[in-house]
Amino acid sequence: MQRTFGSIVGLEEIVPSRPHPSDIVECSDGSIRERQDTFDDCRGNPHSNESDRDEADIEIVEEILNVHDKWIEEYCTENTDYTEGYDHIVFEVLHDWPPVVEEWIKDTYGDHTKFDGCMKDLVKAVCDDLYDSMEGEWKYNSNEYASYSSSGCCIWGFDIGEYEEQIDISDFPELQRLYNLGRLPDILESVNCDAYVNSSSIKWLRRDFEEQRDYPTFCTSHCPGGRWDFVVSDDRMREAVTNGIIALCRK
Repeated sequence: MQRTFGSIVGLEEIVPSRPHPSDIVECSDGSIRERQDTFDDCRGNPHSNESDRDEADIEIVEEILNVHDKWIEEYCTENTDYTEGYDHIVFEVLHDWPPVVEEWIKDTYGDHTKFDGCMKDLVKAVCDDLYDSMEGEWKYNSNEYASYSSSGCCIWGFDIGEYEEQIDISDFPELQRLYNLGRLPDILESVNCDAYVNSSSIKWLRRDFEEQRDYPTFCTSHCPGGRWDFVVSDDRMREAVTNGIIALCRK
């Protein structure tokens, strides 16, 4: 800590002192050295050699990417903002509804044989009713290979698969420092974490650094796992069947 002129110049009276080359510091391996003889990682921690510093930087970047990967996983598996991007597809696959609607009717109504003579027309009437007033909800399933098995009718679903995300270097001081030193591409090539760093992005980072561009982005790939199913509730399905029967009777 160091004292200042305080209120005279509009500063705090005591502020942290800046590191000096002659400061005595303890390195990660326990050795004591002057700061000018150490190798600082991207968080300013001193190390006695470049190898320890590089290892520390790799761990720090892995930590950053893993935290971001966790956020992506939560976004893709828990956030309705993610599934809203697929709402329109449910209506675009109208031609896929009839088989699942028919299967739901047969599974739900034990005496469905009474519909045998008009099943095709009933299914069409139910699909039309659902299309006119769609009421459904997205349900997450952690097993992308499992089909929907709870109440209601799964009209359509999709596997999450691979999700790509751009990391903005300017959002992370550690990444900024590594980029400014020209070391970020090498670090990214060495990380081993849940997020996969696109090799093309690393190539572009090297080019951007050589052209002295300010804090670009790089692309990461994530595999959250699981699937989302668009489910119409049991009550809504029964309502649609009733409306379908009434529509057929009126013809």
